[in-house]
Amino acid sequence: MRIQSNFKMKDKNKQPSHNPGPMKHGVFCDIQRLANRSLDAIYHYSVDQRQFFFCNQRFAELFGLEDPNRRPVLAEQLLKRIHSQDREKLLNVFEGRLADSTDKGEMQYRLRRQNGDTRWLHDRWIVVRKGDSLAIEGFIRDITDEKLAVVTFLDSKQNAPIGTFIVQDDKFKYVNTVFIRIIGYTKDELLDSN
Repeated sequence: MRIQSNFKMKDKNKQPSHNPGPMKHGVFCDIQRLANRSLDAIYHYSVDQRQFFFCNQRFAELFGLEDPNRRPVLAEQLLKRIHSQDREKLLNVFEGRLADSTDKGEMQYRLRRQNGDTRWLHDRWIVVRKGDSLAIEGFIRDITDEKLAVVTFLDSKQNAPIGTFIVQDDKFKYVNTVFIRIIGYTKDELLDSN
């Protein structure tokens, strides 16, 4: 007797089943559940057919898909939601990766939600080449909170009621307006000086 992966004993003389259908379906369901628990959006996009054949729950939430289980999702549906200033850049990056045989890429872009909110996304992908067909598989992370934190930090740094500065390698790398007023030099005179 031998032990199966599900810890049940099986007679070693019995021939293994050559029908992996239920197992594959079970594994697919497990992978789908795992993907739906992800904080990142996950997708598989067919370049040839211009359709998303796989996307997880987070992808559906970000892009406002009413029925996340409806497949396929057309690229045109989602491209309309990409901020107009980023849409062309994203398409050019994708097309450039496909044309020059690069197998991966990434880009940050803005997404206009149906409720009017704008979200910042970081999209990382690989290009899958199989014969003549091309696909893109990727992960998208919502980085809106990080972008807002940077803006808030820079704003507070610039508008601090006290003089602030950053020195690196014995040179000023950053000075705010209060520090400039206190020290009596211009920003250009201070930056990169000893």
